[in-house]
Amino acid sequence: MNAKERYNKIIQVIENKASDPHVKDVEILKEIASDNFMNLRDVNTVMKFLADTLALTYIKERKMMAAYKHLISSEKMDISGAVAISGKDNHSAFDKAFKSVFNITPSEAFRKKDANLIVPALDWESISCETKNPVVSEEEVEQ
Repeated sequence: MNAKERYNKIIQVIENKASDPHVKDVEILKEIASDNFMNLRDVNTVMKFLADTLALTYIKERKMMAAYKHLISSEKMDISGAVAISGKDNHSAFDKAFKSVFNITPSEAFRKKDANLIVPALDWESISCETKNPVVSEEEVEQ
């Protein structure tokens, strides 16, 4: 499996598990590590290098995005379902995290149902060319 396939597979695992309220953030990270014969630190290193974010941070962001999608697609406001998907321990922690990510409250999100706030998942094409093919400058070579 080449780097592009492996990276996209990692992102796909995160996307598939993010909306499951029964799967914890660290469980997703452990599954990725196990599936790719890596330790948790290596998974974070790869994600930091390729996507400039730690794997666990990205997983938490995608779980919050899944909670947002759940809220705006529900006919009735299901805050408990969104809290469960997000992985937060309670409504208060969810409300605070939700507001910091989306700059609106969960109830405002439910009312507005603004799909423009949905951030697509990372993919290979979203990685900069410099990350895919790092280039060493002449100054670095001389040092």
